Amino acid sequence: MKELRIGMIGYGFMGKAHSNAYAQANHFFPCEYKPVLKALCARNADKASSFAKNWGYESIETDWRKLLIFAHLTIFTKKSQSPLQKRAR
Repeated sequence: MKELRIGMIGYGFMGKAHSNAYAQANHFFPCEYKPVLKALCARNADKASSFAKNWGYESIETDWRKLLIFAHLTIFTKKSQSPLQKRAR
């Protein structure tokens, strides 16, 4: 089975929801790919490390630019708020 290598920014509610969805996808849909949680990125290294350990991410980064240069990622997911979302509240 081919790997679907995932990198994500953010560990809030939507980070949890997407991590769970990636982990469960093959239970619901026939797929030739196996999702692998490769790297999580967040500003707070301690919280990111705890989240990564809980959900099974292989590594963490605190600089999103480093996450983007990972040549081994297949999917990149941004689950953190943008400045526009904060203004809309």
